[in-house]
Amino acid sequence: MNSYGRWSVSRTEAHFWSYLQGKISPYWAAQRHEDKHTKGIPDVSYSMSGINGWIELKTVRVMRGGLVNLSHFTNEQKQWLKRHGGRGGHCFLFIEITNKSIREYVMIDWRNVDIGGKMLMSELIKLSCYHSSESIDLGGFINALL
Repeated sequence: MNSYGRWSVSRTEAHFWSYLQGKISPYWAAQRHEDKHTKGIPDVSYSMSGINGWIELKTVRVMRGGLVNLSHFTNEQKQWLKRHGGRGGHCFLFIEITNKSIREYVMIDWRNVDIGGKMLMSELIKLSCYHSSESIDLGGFINALL
């Protein structure tokens, strides 16, 4: 059990959410979702500039050879993003990739979420609609959401 109650939330994902909210809170209204009854629902819903959208957050560590493991990105999460994105929703997978010397932020829109398992970080970056190193570039991130 963690500070979010009985739901299973990794500390790193919770930290990622806190960092993201701290960067962008003046520019959007966002809500973190912890729903153990509805499989696949993304972690965050947001509204800004007349747009409503959803973001699934993931944190991963870079392994040897530049591999990242997204096996915790479930089929239900992929299907939810594709179903809602395909009907005009703004739906994204936002990944924080870290190790001792790397911090990368990669956002992938619903059209490219058929990913998972182990894959190269460079492959994720190629699929991204937004990418930033070291910290979130606010202007680029907001543009990608809109």
